[in-house]
Amino acid sequence: MGDAVLKEVNDVVEFAGNKAASFRQIAEHDSAAAVRGILIALGLALLGGTAAALSITVSVRRSLQEACVAIQALAEGGGEKVRAAEAIGAGDLSREVGVSEPLKVDLHRLPDDELGDLMQALYN
Repeated sequence: MGDAVLKEVNDVVEFAGNKAASFRQIAEHDSAAAVRGILIALGLALLGGTAAALSITVSVRRSLQEACVAIQALAEGGGEKVRAAEAIGAGDLSREVGVSEPLKVDLHRLPDDELGDLMQALYN
């Protein structure tokens, strides 16, 4: 009878060992799947963040380029007026002050952001 009990105990130990190995294998598989899911989620978040940053940068850059063109046009016209005023102040009354053309900005090309709104407010 002792041999029968020992055989039953060994069977239970073997069964428990097999179940533990099965559970370990399932846990390792689930762990690997979770790691893959996390890496995919991080990759998508990084990709989305990069796309958003690029979109914002392009929008701001376009607005700043429009503003720089407008400022350069104003500076070019203002420089000639300053030189004429200096000449007149020095006594050279033969100098003519030209009337500069109004600054032309295509309001439809301005981006739909804060800088675009500011430039539209300046011209309206």
